[in-house]
Amino acid sequence: MSETQHPLAKPVWSSLVGPHKHLAAPGLSLAKRYVGAVAPFAAVIDESERSLSALEEIVSAGEQIYLLGTELKNQKAWELKSNISVPQMIYEGRSSQLAPYHDFVKLEHSHVPQMLALTALVFPGYFRERTIEMGNYYGAFENGQLIAMAGERMAANSDEQVTEYREISAVCTHPDFQGRGLASKLVSLLLRQELERGEKPFLHVGGQNKVAIAVYERLGFKIQRAFDVRLYQKL
Repeated sequence: MSETQHPLAKPVWSSLVGPHKHLAAPGLSLAKRYVGAVAPFAAVIDESERSLSALEEIVSAGEQIYLLGTELKNQKAWELKSNISVPQMIYEGRSSQLAPYHDFVKLEHSHVPQMLALTALVFPGYFRERTIEMGNYYGAFENGQLIAMAGERMAANSDEQVTEYREISAVCTHPDFQGRGLASKLVSLLLRQELERGEKPFLHVGGQNKVAIAVYERLGFKIQRAFDVRLYQKL
């Protein structure tokens, strides 16, 4: 399989035409996006004029979307709000490397208000009211407060019948409760589950977040490629 054919070379597109078809907003064949309440990501099949025009049709004026690797050059319909480098890391470790099992709480829709509050505090902009529908989410609580969480986001494959790659995401800990290793333990739980299902775990991390990259490398992740993740607002 060539680099351009690899499902993770275009993870948003691979998810929306594959395992996450049911979470895609109504749209055109050349451009896809998640329902706004699920996730702020969109993708195009290529960067042709037809595909970029199709993208314009499925995003409303004033709305913001994230694109992985796609640059909207000379597009009068868009304003670039931010652009960050985001390495993509794939798990190459073994289950024996993972932390022992911990009895975390599986998060449900009733936990969404706390999930939104936590992600807005430490990881703003990505988590939405229905993001929990993208996969399994687990959390750690103290005195009824959600203090750490992690879950699953995109799901990419090369065969519609098999989810080969599963993204770990929303890994965050409240600043008052850092230093306990909660994030690593939550990620380890998700890794065990995905490996048991025969899936290949991957994740995305901010390129400037050297601490997180080091933690993920210790867990067994290796950098595969990097994307420019651009936030655009439709004018």
